[in-house]
Amino acid sequence: MADDCDLLRDYAQSGSEGAVAELVRRHLDLVYSTALRALNGDEHLAKDICQSVFIDLARKASSLCNRAVLIGWLYTSACFAAQLERTAEGVEKAGQ
Repeated sequence: MADDCDLLRDYAQSGSEGAVAELVRRHLDLVYSTALRALNGDEHLAKDICQSVFIDLARKASSLCNRAVLIGWLYTSACFAAQLERTAEGVEKAGQ
C-alpha cells in the first residue's frame, strides 16, 4: 500500500485521480471533524472547508509531496480555512 507521499507524488507527476481519491478517503474524517469543531458544529460550512482543503492539496501537490507527514498540513489547512470562514462571516454580519 502506498503511503501519502507516494500518492501525492503520483498525482503531481501523472495527475492520477485515483491517488487523490485515496488521499481524500484516508483523511476526510480528520479534515471534516477539525473544520466542524472550529465552526461550532456547522456541517454545511465544514463540508465547504473540506472541499477547499482538498482542492488546495491537489493544487499544491508538487510542493507538498516531499513532506514527511501530510496529516499536519491537512489539519493546519482545515484550521486556517475555518478561521478565514469565521472571519468572513463576522465581517458579513457586521455589515448588515
